[in-house]
Amino acid sequence: MLITTRPYQHPNDFARLSYFLSLLRPDAPHTYVLHPGDLTWQLFHMLAEYPPASLVQLWEDLSGTIIGFVLLFPRFGGFALQIHPTHRGSALEAEMMQWAEQHLSSNPRNSTLVNTNDTFRVKLLIERGYHAAGDWLYLDQTLPPSRPVLRLPSGFVVRAVKDEQEVGLRATVLAAAFEAPPLIEQYRQFMRAPGYNRDLDLVAVSPDGHFAAFAMCWVDPESRVGQFEPVGTAPEFRRKGLARAVLEEGLHRMRAHGSEHAMVIVEAEEQAACRLYEAVGFEVRWALQWYVRT
Repeated sequence: MLITTRPYQHPNDFARLSYFLSLLRPDAPHTYVLHPGDLTWQLFHMLAEYPPASLVQLWEDLSGTIIGFVLLFPRFGGFALQIHPTHRGSALEAEMMQWAEQHLSSNPRNSTLVNTNDTFRVKLLIERGYHAAGDWLYLDQTLPPSRPVLRLPSGFVVRAVKDEQEVGLRATVLAAAFEAPPLIEQYRQFMRAPGYNRDLDLVAVSPDGHFAAFAMCWVDPESRVGQFEPVGTAPEFRRKGLARAVLEEGLHRMRAHGSEHAMVIVEAEEQAACRLYEAVGFEVRWALQWYVRT
């Protein structure tokens, strides 16, 4: 089979890659599969300073059908390699990994997240000098028709972000949760990105109008699987049950948007986060590992 490769072309390739990830979702127990929401979050927020064409490389057959793609994280030397199951374990997978490494060669540290069930990917990484350097967990749940109603602290409400006039508040709570500077204009552009749905950008609001916690929800109408990424609470508002409240509302809205399942990926050592997700019904399904080469 003749296979060609080329850079991402926006916006035509966005929907095609999202659909490709939907097709891969049933293979998630065997390999690490990105959620379509990851494309929006990474390309238009986390990596917004880079042109998308410099971040994503596609591999296609002669009919133009996507066989796989690589998403780069240049700042960290990381990459995500997504390949169709019929080509998993083939020479193409090694070729794609080599492409990623070459385009990250300016970074002394390369890394990627791998499903521990993906024995070929693990073997390939070890052969190329990578080692396991951190445990992650894949959690999911089947969404029931209704969610429990939680009692919030007096005066707090959970709702979606109303409009771009609230972008400063939204960017500020995101930054506070992860101890980073607020990127207001970057978040404004993210709110205009393909795949973003304001109805799924949820916040807990304090009595004085401050955004205290948040959960960004993603839905995939093809696979009917929702995802949370990211979730957080500003330090001064922690231990009030606000993160659980936005998660419950998020699960309710995922169901309303047609999702039948919800998933989240969390670092295993983040015990508080693991307990939070388990409290709203998530269960650990399988393990992932971060592989690093320095």
